[in-house]
Amino acid sequence: MSDVGNYIFDVQEKKERRRRYVRIGVLIGVVFAVLLVSAWFLFRAPFLRFSTIAIIPNALRAGEVSFDRRTSDAQVIDLLRGTMLKNGRGWLPIENFLAWPNVLEEKDLKFIPQLKRVTLQKKYWDDTLAVYVEERLPLGVWCFNKESPVECFWFDDEGIIFEKTFEAEGSLLTVVHDYSHDPLPLLSPVLPERMLPALFSLFPTMKASGVAIKNIMLKDLDKEEIEIATYDGPTLYFSLRFPADESREVVQALKREGEFQKLEYVDFRVPHRTYYK
Repeated sequence: MSDVGNYIFDVQEKKERRRRYVRIGVLIGVVFAVLLVSAWFLFRAPFLRFSTIAIIPNALRAGEVSFDRRTSDAQVIDLLRGTMLKNGRGWLPIENFLAWPNVLEEKDLKFIPQLKRVTLQKKYWDDTLAVYVEERLPLGVWCFNKESPVECFWFDDEGIIFEKTFEAEGSLLTVVHDYSHDPLPLLSPVLPERMLPALFSLFPTMKASGVAIKNIMLKDLDKEEIEIATYDGPTLYFSLRFPADESREVVQALKREGEFQKLEYVDFRVPHRTYYK
């Protein structure tokens, strides 16, 4: 009876072992199938692949007809590829949507200072990767005159210098001559943030006042003031502590009265007060 019991036990043990092997085999098969399907989705699925990269600059997004771009499509694509590799997605096919980020971070954009923002839209149904490029638009030229040779840079509406340029003069272009410090690296603000609103208020105010600007000078940053030499009148002094909006009406009034051209200077450095000679 004992032999029969042992025989039955052995048979059951073998059956259980076979079932265990079958379960393991099925599990391995399922895992392999999942990996195979996943690999197909990642590398071969047509809805995850694109055939076209469309670079769309900010001017086209705004509906403008023409726009002088400062970066090329090739530069933008190279930057995107470098970002993709740096972020550990280089193992994916380059034409795979999943390989590309949705937006570039500031640390990535520093390699092309002219770029302000780059966002990506994955148009799965159109097989297109749309890249929306926002470039920095030049507001004026900032020249560092403290040392020779003079170095000049374009700056944008955030006060960020982003591209080297030539020294310029005249009233058609906003040019600031900075005698207060040495040239700053690209992507630096031209002034401390608290002074930028006052600086930016100067440009439209002077334009609206009809003042022909000869020279805009920052001679000493510690004094927090700007000096403007004009072609047709006095030297104007402004503070960088508060906006210059109120000065427009004063200048216009002096012009109407025929006094503007006769003055040596007009001083707006005290809030709500104007001094002139």
